[in-house]
Amino acid sequence: MLAGDGKVDVEVSNAWVRATVPGQPVAGAYLDIRASSRLTLVGVASPVAQRAEIHEMKEEDGMMKMRAVKAVELPAGTTVSLAPGGLHLMLFGLAGP
Repeated sequence: MLAGDGKVDVEVSNAWVRATVPGQPVAGAYLDIRASSRLTLVGVASPVAQRAEIHEMKEEDGMMKMRAVKAVELPAGTTVSLAPGGLHLMLFGLAGP
């Protein structure tokens, strides 16, 4: 789900998810996203998960912490990477590996 002003082209590339094992209900998803004009990513969904969220890994007081974020700014013409150790997607309630 994107919030912006009018029609815009959005390109997603290099999307991947680490393989899960049977019974593992959660996985991280990673990708690059580029919009032709300024947008804000305000939500995500996946047909293979009951719920998907935008998350961020951040070091605080010497500890890595993960938290959900409400939005990710997508500057016009700039690729934003969702990658391990930073912004990424979390998939919850996976139906299978």
